[in-house]
Amino acid sequence: MSYQQIKWAIVIAPALIIGIWEYVRHEWLLTFLSMNAGNWLSPVIVLAVTFLVNQRLFLLLEKNQVELEEEKTKQTILRERQAISRELHDSISQSLFLLSVKTQTIQTEEKEKLDKINRILDDIHANVRDSINQLRTPDFRQWRDALNDLKELLWRELPHVDWEQQWTLDEQEFSLEEKIQLYSILREACMNIIKHARQVTLVNVTSFKDKQVNYIKVVDDGVEWRSPHSPNERYGLEIMKERALHLGWELQLQRKDERTVLQLKQKEQ
Repeated sequence: MSYQQIKWAIVIAPALIIGIWEYVRHEWLLTFLSMNAGNWLSPVIVLAVTFLVNQRLFLLLEKNQVELEEEKTKQTILRERQAISRELHDSISQSLFLLSVKTQTIQTEEKEKLDKINRILDDIHANVRDSINQLRTPDFRQWRDALNDLKELLWRELPHVDWEQQWTLDEQEFSLEEKIQLYSILREACMNIIKHARQVTLVNVTSFKDKQVNYIKVVDDGVEWRSPHSPNERYGLEIMKERALHLGWELQLQRKDERTVLQLKQKEQ
């Protein structure tokens, strides 16, 4: 029941109960129950029935209030996280830029070492940028906004790739925390396609329900999704699996029909 329905039920229940009792008493019980006894019995019956009915309604109301407070807390944490990510991004970007400028001013005859330093700085900058982007989460309420964000991310790096999506799961299937964590997994999957898939021309994102179990898939037709010798890629995959496990989902990654398939399956309750 909604919050408004519960409030109206609490208000109406006593009047409805006493109305029913008075009708029953005057129609069928006057021959068995005196008027004076009925008058004393009326408040007792109304109090007992009202207590039983309203107790359930108050429990529902308290549950709704708790859920509302939890949602507000999550929204506050999300806003704080966004603010922290912006501050980190600005601070680290300025520091890296200053470091890069100072490095370029170094006068040395060992050009090879200087080039190596510059390459390391470029890698650090790229990794920091990716980390900040991972920290940032979109301010979305609907999956449509999250999927558009992922599509724009992919097209910024791979504008030639076709994007397909078939999303059939309802918004009510997910809490805000599930949306954020699942979005992070899908974003990491897209980042891995950008970094490691070769000759990719198509990315397909689907969600569906099969036998009351929710599924989400990310499929690409790239030649190779990741290298088995890269610790960073294995670490990224472990992070995705941990996120999925925390939500009660299972993550699988496999090659099938010359395509890479990342599948998220919600565990049966």
